[in-house]
Amino acid sequence: QDKNGMLSEMEFEDRCKELGISSDAKRLYKWLCSPGSKGIVLADVDPKAAQALARGDHDMLLSLPGIIPKCQMTFFERQQLHGRQRWEKIFQRDREGEQQERQLLLQKDMSAKN
Repeated sequence: QDKNGMLSEMEFEDRCKELGISSDAKRLYKWLCSPGSKGIVLADVDPKAAQALARGDHDMLLSLPGIIPKCQMTFFERQQLHGRQRWEKIFQRDREGEQQERQLLLQKDMSAKN
């Protein structure tokens, strides 16, 4: 919120709530935060993205699978790449991946019981 490039614990918890992350945000914050740091920075979570941002590569996320070049997109598709929409897609993909992992673990657990 203060645009300082660092998420305090309170800011992190607020963002988690906004994104619908229902896990223990405080524990997740402590896990992601570097020891002795006053907050989470991009380099703590994604060092390559931090390097891309530092060199001014603002299209760093366009290398994600399934993203086509802007010149081949409609106006609406380009609008979906901006800020919040871009991050929502990324987090949705992560949540879907977590759900698939949970289902696989549950299947393995069920087969081990049989």
